[in-house]
Amino acid sequence: MNSFLITIKQKEGVIHWWLQRITSVLLIPLVLWFLFVLFNSDASTFYALFSHVTTSINLYIFVIFLISLFVHIKLGMDCIIEDYVHHENTKYVSKSLVTLVTLIVFKFFYTLFVL
Repeated sequence: MNSFLITIKQKEGVIHWWLQRITSVLLIPLVLWFLFVLFNSDASTFYALFSHVTTSINLYIFVIFLISLFVHIKLGMDCIIEDYVHHENTKYVSKSLVTLVTLIVFKFFYTLFVL
């Protein structure tokens, strides 16, 4: 039974590692797109940026950007907590708070731009 739990934990680590790499590679063109939209559009005000991002194709790209950004942030913070927090209760509370804050901030940006 103990070896089964170790095998599951190892698979979680591999999935975590791959997700972190996939989101980091996905973020490269998405950050370039966002910087292009930010600096090359007529987005001198927040409302101009808002109207440009909420067009059809830009909205889908922006949602993918937000999802991959916040997944990458959460995975990175989980990795830091796993490596540097040694007390199990503190580790559990820290990871829970990171998940909660990530979801709250994502919901804020999603409702601000998408809804």
